[in-house]
Amino acid sequence: MGPKSLEYFSVLNYSLANEDTAVELSILPRDANCVVCVAGSGARVLPLFAKAPKSLVCVDVSPQQLHLTELRIEAAKTLGLDDYRRFFGYGSQPFSAEERQEVFGRLNLSTDTKISLAELFSRSNWGPIIYLGRWEQAFGKLARFAARIIGPSGLAIFHCRTMDEQRQYLADKFPRWRWRLAVALIGQSYVFNRLIYGNQLPQLNLAKSDYCYFNDRLASTLRVSLARENFFLKILLRGRLENDEALPLECSNLHYSEIQRGIKSCAISYVQSDLYEFLEKNPSIANFVSLSDTPSYSGSATSAPNIMQKLNVGMATGGLAVARYFRFCPPTTQLDELEDVTIKYEKVISSEITCIYKIGVFQKVEGRTNNRYPC
Repeated sequence: MGPKSLEYFSVLNYSLANEDTAVELSILPRDANCVVCVAGSGARVLPLFAKAPKSLVCVDVSPQQLHLTELRIEAAKTLGLDDYRRFFGYGSQPFSAEERQEVFGRLNLSTDTKISLAELFSRSNWGPIIYLGRWEQAFGKLARFAARIIGPSGLAIFHCRTMDEQRQYLADKFPRWRWRLAVALIGQSYVFNRLIYGNQLPQLNLAKSDYCYFNDRLASTLRVSLARENFFLKILLRGRLENDEALPLECSNLHYSEIQRGIKSCAISYVQSDLYEFLEKNPSIANFVSLSDTPSYSGSATSAPNIMQKLNVGMATGGLAVARYFRFCPPTTQLDELEDVTIKYEKVISSEITCIYKIGVFQKVEGRTNNRYPC
């Protein structure tokens, strides 16, 4: 990534999940020797512990994102699921400011993390940290605007309790013209650059227009999941996760105890670095790499081969890497020893509930050459 992209990512951009980590969790082999993961808010990291990796390296250019990731990991190590949810602000009964401050003081955090996050919490009067990222604050504003455009008849989709009921509602009652107007007004590069990305929004090459991209992706979201259970749709249209029906995977009843056991048996490290520079400096370290949407920020035909070569250097033979593409997929280029194995995981990819990303999976296979980096 270039200097401008690194500057964008150097602050607290994300405090919640905006990816469905069920994809990475399904693809990650159990008991992997070393997982390397873009930290983000930590919500995309935490579920991976359910597969009990022996070591996990959290990498991010932003120290605040690393601090927030450490907070999530230490909180999951210490707190039961109900208290974990309440501490971060999930659901209808979050902790009070006093309760949150008391629990924070008990967590075994590094000195830098404790100082940094205490300051962040203090500025918000110890409110829920999941709404303090730049992305979350922007979407809180956009959700209020979208709700006014779509109106009560559109938001009624959250009342549907089965997929059959939702499909019937979409066919008969959904105000499509209001939906299209909201997407047309909000789903624009100018809006996202102004509120979130500071002119670092990835260029668009996955659709003919901003409107087509977001309209198609959001339509897919409504086809694959029940709106009332989709945390991503709740953030987009309500701005908050006000009940326990739609929560990210980190809060899952199914996986939380496995996550706790995985954390306790894992060697965890935090590295402030560009992901690809870290991989280049640590040859063959990774059996699994969770790239998030970092390839979308490569931005050009010249930088795309460079980051993929660095990925190749850092991966162990047989290792897997999962890439997400937001708006932009890097141009096709030659790869050395990386095989596109996306087709093997089509089923799990097709069930990803945000649907906002295109997803690719690569495997390092010794001796392979002249493979293509597909889009």
